[in-house]
Amino acid sequence: MNPSIEAMHHQHQEWREEHAAWVDDIDIWQQELHQAEAVLFKLERAMPDEAKVLDAHQEVIAAHEARLRAHEERLANYLADQPGKQRLPAALLEDHREQQTHHQRVRKEHQAFHRSHLEAMAEIRRIARLLQQADSE
Repeated sequence: MNPSIEAMHHQHQEWREEHAAWVDDIDIWQQELHQAEAVLFKLERAMPDEAKVLDAHQEVIAAHEARLRAHEERLANYLADQPGKQRLPAALLEDHREQQTHHQRVRKEHQAFHRSHLEAMAEIRRIARLLQQADSE
C-alpha cells in the first residue's frame, strides 16, 4: 500500500524538522569546538608557566631542606660543645621557631600546589579517555 500524498507531506515536514534540529546541533557543536580550541590554546600557553611554578616549588623545598640541615647541625654542634645541657639558648630556640614557621608555610604551599595539580591532571586524564573512546569508535 502506497502512502498518501498527505502522509508523504507530513513525513517530509518531520524530516525538515529533524534536519533543522541537526543543523542546530551542528551550530552548538561548532561553538563548543571553538570554545574548546580556545581553552586548549590557553592550556598550551599555561603549561610552560606551570612547569616554571613546579620548578620554583622544587627549589623552595630544596632550600627548606638545606635550612633544616643547617638548623640540625647548629643544634648538634651546641649539644656536642655543651654535653649534658638540658636547656637550649634563646638563639637556638628562636632558630627552631623560625624553622617551624617556615616549614608550615612551605607545607601550605605544597598542599595548595598538590590540590591544584591533582585537579588539573584528573581533568586532563578524563579528556584523554574521552579522546581515546572517540578514536576507538
